[in-house]
Amino acid sequence: FDAVFMSPPWGGPSCHRTSAFSMKEVPNPDIMELLQGAFKLALVVALYLPRHQDLHEVAIVGSAFGFSVIEVEKVIYAGNDALLRMVIVYFSRATTA
Repeated sequence: FDAVFMSPPWGGPSCHRTSAFSMKEVPNPDIMELLQGAFKLALVVALYLPRHQDLHEVAIVGSAFGFSVIEVEKVIYAGNDALLRMVIVYFSRATTA
């Protein structure tokens, strides 16, 4: 596969009651195990996460899997109350020619 897009369950609306979301808070399915499987399938893995994801944790996860660069995209819906809605993290082993 060229890429895998993952949107694992975060635990429902209650996940927004904390100041920062940690992937470790989701016991089932284990997001780390999902990532490990996705990295075996594709050179690029995109992970859709809640807006208050702990980005330090994302950096640690990327490093643990051997990624030196991780791209983080913050998605903001424009309007009267432009708010951060989600974070998408891209892990890539693809090289550009």
